[in-house]
Amino acid sequence: MIDLWFAGAVIQEPSRSDSMLYVQGSGGLFAVLARGPVFADLREESTDLLSHYGGNVEAVSHLLSLIPVSLSPALLKWGTLRDVPAADIGVGTPVLISIDGAFQLALSWRFDSARAYATTYRGAHITVIAPAQLERIELAHTQAPTALSEGPMAT
Repeated sequence: MIDLWFAGAVIQEPSRSDSMLYVQGSGGLFAVLARGPVFADLREESTDLLSHYGGNVEAVSHLLSLIPVSLSPALLKWGTLRDVPAADIGVGTPVLISIDGAFQLALSWRFDSARAYATTYRGAHITVIAPAQLERIELAHTQAPTALSEGPMAT
């Protein structure tokens, strides 16, 4: 499992829920979800990449809706919609984020006061939720908690 967390922007230690790390702090809601590819074949994976990204934004929104954090209305709606194709998230805005100090191309979508980012890194789809006013997304590998730490999925 790849554990990435915000470099410098978030001082608090993240909590874990499934394969997502998250924290609700005074600066807003921050979350990072890492998931493996759906298909083993790269061509097949890339033809549905927008759907995978939309599905992962839905997954992180859904996981966040199950724990006690403040979720923007648009993100809550996206995380609880059913029977809506994940590709309906739209094309997104291309942006550069940083992972371990290197630039990485990502797509970004605005959800009220939050912004979602999606990219593929080292064979995993990475989905990030951050406050919309955050100017730069900088992620780094972290020693994150391995046990579920909060919410209804906690052990």
